[in-house]
Amino acid sequence: MSSGYSRLLVPALLRPFAEHLADMVRPQPGDVRIAVDTSGDDVLLRHLDNVQPLRAHPDALPLATGSAQVITALFAPLTSAALRELLRVLDADKGRLACALSVDLPGAQIGTPPSSLDISAPVRIERVRDVARFDGVAHYNAATGAGASADDLQPYVAPDGTLRIPVDALVVRAEPQ
Repeated sequence: MSSGYSRLLVPALLRPFAEHLADMVRPQPGDVRIAVDTSGDDVLLRHLDNVQPLRAHPDALPLATGSAQVITALFAPLTSAALRELLRVLDADKGRLACALSVDLPGAQIGTPPSSLDISAPVRIERVRDVARFDGVAHYNAATGAGASADDLQPYVAPDGTLRIPVDALVVRAEPQ
């Protein structure tokens, strides 16, 4: 996802799911937290409290094994190698991981489909539902890169002219056993 798209998706789609991820991992004072943002400009990290961005490739993190208590990733391209690396740095006793993998929108798919991951680790895939809110068809197309027409999006038009699209995000989770 280019940073131009992510800037437009933050208020419409990414912010609600970032809040779901935070609820899932329950950050506590003193937790070492990692947030994966591949946009390159910290657009997502600016919306998270008490997180220090880490500039590293997600499948080769410069962190000790078991050093992070909380890890989140929001629709970042997640490979099997990156997931293994995130799980490596996750604290085995109290670490919590929640990564929003993918979401399907009319004419656009964002993130990594779980079928492309070799998930042999002790994780589970969950479905999280929220409503994406866009300022109209032009905002939707600019944010997602889709070429949807007004007719395609008509079922989602709210009385105020905004688009309200119910979406399910697939989330991979890991918690202490």
